[in-house]
Amino acid sequence: MAFYLQRSIFEEFDRDAMIRRFRSDSRVFCILDEQEYNYFASRGDLNLHILCRRPRLLIRLRFMIDADGRSNREMILVSNRRVGVLSEQGD
Repeated sequence: MAFYLQRSIFEEFDRDAMIRRFRSDSRVFCILDEQEYNYFASRGDLNLHILCRRPRLLIRLRFMIDADGRSNREMILVSNRRVGVLSEQGD
């Protein structure tokens, strides 16, 4: 992903750290599942913009047959900035 996007890729597991990233002056793109998106969106103090929604890619058999309906979940691409024309620096 870093090659194609020409930007740093990170993995964040701490919600407070992700909130700081969303509030930063830097443009952040983040892929979230519905549950995590709903957590951040329900706060009301973050400016998140949905750029794309896609069905979750299932690569493990246990997820395909899981009774809790994980196969119906979406992955959501969000940003902390509106997306227009990106500059050459990727801002």
